[in-house]
Amino acid sequence: SIENNTLQWNGNGIHLCVESTNNSIQANILRENKDHGILIHLSSGNRISNNRIQDNHGTGLFLDDCTNTLVIENRFEGNAPNALFEFSAAVSFQDLFTNMVLSRTNLFRGNYWDRPRVLPMTVKGVIILYPEDTWQLPFNFHWFICDNTPARSTPDHYL
Repeated sequence: SIENNTLQWNGNGIHLCVESTNNSIQANILRENKDHGILIHLSSGNRISNNRIQDNHGTGLFLDDCTNTLVIENRFEGNAPNALFEFSAAVSFQDLFTNMVLSRTNLFRGNYWDRPRVLPMTVKGVIILYPEDTWQLPFNFHWFICDNTPARSTPDHYL
């Protein structure tokens, strides 16, 4: 677990690398970091909850080839952008559809996104297909995940 920390003025506030599984990141303040507030790469089963992710110069939360990540009741404010995800796939359109399904295993619920919201909040992402022939450019397929239950008021229980 990574909890109850203030992480600011770093490259990344928190960076979980390859195969970091079943971690809990909670009750942290991540602000004014040069790149990302939280960066998670090639990992699964992580829980990110009750954090204040604010004014990071890059993305507040970046999920890179992650699955089964639960992002709940965080306060995102002033990041550029607040959250993004990316999946990379080799070769086929079947891989594209597999990654579309895998992206849906990451769940966003009850987060505060710069202001109170009534409608679902879209978290943008991209699935990148790399063709067999290395001379061909990759194909970027833009995709999204929704926080269907964003916070409807400024949360006072957040840090």
